[in-house]
Parts: sequence; structure tokens; C-alpha cells
Amino acid sequence: MSATTKLAPRAFGSQTMALWFLSLALANGIQAQVVKVYGQVSNPVYFGLNGAVAVAVGVVVMAMAPWLRRTMHPVH
Repeated sequence: MSATTKLAPRAFGSQTMALWFLSLALANGIQAQVVKVYGQVSNPVYFGLNGAVAVAVGVVVMAMAPWLRRTMHPVH
């Protein structure tokens, strides 16, 4: 949350924090919908798919790392 306030323009600090909390709520809502599939598929498929999504997001973040380092220069 500290990085969020440091990176946000001064005029939009509150809105940026609201977006931070909105992203957490959105993630919880998405997972609440995904967990409904748990009883309908086998455990390896369910957890394998969750793991694959996590790995895919990690790869995207690693690919974006140079750009993220450049744009986050004010945060130490």
C-alpha cells in the first residue's frame, strides 16, 4: 500500500488506494466463482488449473520486470 501511495499522482492518492482495495475485492469475487467448480471436477484438474494460472501470471510479471523497474523509480 505504501508503494501505491508513492506511485500515485498527488491528486489521485485516495482513488488509487480505492483501486487497490477494489482489486482485492475483485480477486475474492473471482475466486468465489471459481471455487464453485471444485465439486464438479477432479482435485488434480482444479488445483492444476489454479497452479497454471499462478505460474502464467508469474511469467507475465517476470516479463514485465524491466518496465516495472523503470516506472517504479521513486519507490525504494
